[in-house]
Amino acid sequence: MIVEDEDFFNYERNKQVLFNVRANDAKFFDDKDILVKVVDLPDSYSIRERLDTGAKVFELLANMEYKKEEFYGVYYKGGYIFYIDKVKKELMVANIYSYFQYTSVFIDRYSTYLNITDESIGAGKENTDMIAANDISTSAAARCKFLSSGNSNGYNDWFLPSVQEMQELNKNLYGKGFNLKENKPYWTSNCTGYSNASGVNYDGIGEEIALKRADEHYFVPVRSFIE
Repeated sequence: MIVEDEDFFNYERNKQVLFNVRANDAKFFDDKDILVKVVDLPDSYSIRERLDTGAKVFELLANMEYKKEEFYGVYYKGGYIFYIDKVKKELMVANIYSYFQYTSVFIDRYSTYLNITDESIGAGKENTDMIAANDISTSAAARCKFLSSGNSNGYNDWFLPSVQEMQELNKNLYGKGFNLKENKPYWTSNCTGYSNASGVNYDGIGEEIALKRADEHYFVPVRSFIE
């Protein structure tokens, strides 16, 4: 059977397709109607293929076609999915291949007092804005802002994750083959006083660790959005 119109298999437009099949053999000349239920065939397409054809994450979750965990590590809207909030319909993605290696969050070496203690999910963007406003372009936070100004991967809202956001990234992307440094600390956007900052060890556990602002460590820009 040859189908010339690919829209027959558009999940969003058609829930089922009716075909009329004719056998041309002289002994079995007959017409048969065959009903194909398109919704019965989701597993033949990957999540990546579904998203590429216009499907949205929360539509697929609402239809219970995939589990939330199956989306982690899938590239979507500028980065790799590592956080999904089904209630708020919020997603977070990581710009893994654009991070700057070995850079200090605070290049000013203790000269600025900042007390950024909100470690919760959703705090990273505001934290980053506060850090970048008091620092120069070589810090991790300022470089996230730099990526935003250049529309990295097509988006301009990258930021340095908070502790809990980085822990979500660690939990849901570790072991999936990304080019991140295992068992190394990654910067977060949390700090206290003149010299102390918080990091998260990229090891699958994600323990928060105390770092010095003058130290140099890796970081990963992330973005958050409502779909």
